Amino acid sequence: SKFLPLSGDTHIVSCARDGQVRLAELSSSSEYKSTRKLAKHNGPAHKLATLPTSPHVVLSAGEDAAVFSIDIREEQPSRIASVKDISGSRVSLYSIHNHPINEHEYCVSGHDQYIRVFDRRLDSYAVLKFCPRHMYEASPSPSVTCAVYSCNGDGILASYNDDDIYLFDTSRSEAADAIHKYSGHRNNATVKGVNFFGPGSQYIISGSDCGNIFMWHRETEAIVQCMPGDDNGVQWLLSNGAITEKH
Repeated sequence: SKFLPLSGDTHIVSCARDGQVRLAELSSSSEYKSTRKLAKHNGPAHKLATLPTSPHVVLSAGEDAAVFSIDIREEQPSRIASVKDISGSRVSLYSIHNHPINEHEYCVSGHDQYIRVFDRRLDSYAVLKFCPRHMYEASPSPSVTCAVYSCNGDGILASYNDDDIYLFDTSRSEAADAIHKYSGHRNNATVKGVNFFGPGSQYIISGSDCGNIFMWHRETEAIVQCMPGDDNGVQWLLSNGAITEKH
């Protein structure tokens, strides 16, 4: 769930395993007013993306491979992408994140090895794809459980199921390999999140199946902190500036 920007913290959007994207409205005194369905995916929807300068638009991605652009003032959402692999099969999506500066650009990831970058002004084909080179022909293909932009959009961070966390330079071509790899945690049991940490995105932070929270230095790839999170594993660390745990 997220607050819609510029809404005075009175509009909250959320998604869930039932596929619904919902809007909850609060009064100025933070009292509950109403909730309504904005859209519904044909499968679980794990993540939402908001636009920093828009209080009305939210993007959602679901395991039905669909990406919706939802204007809370409209009756119906707009399907802006349906993600498929090279064989034409739908790719279940686990994550969506909007570029922090270029609001037309967003990235999605899911049940294959690619992070796909889209431009909302263009058609529904990805304008870029990123993947570690050693995973190009991986079989079975790994899943990317989460992909996020850095604070200025110069990097995309991706957490791979049963593998490591990789950082891609967005100024390079899609054929370029990952520029950094972060190891030591375990991402197997749940759909793990990952994020940058610090005012300049100088650290990488993730939960782990072992129940600890790991923090790496972005440039050296060294683990600089490992702290207890939860006995049953830590799934999500969502905020770029503060740690949030889901137990």
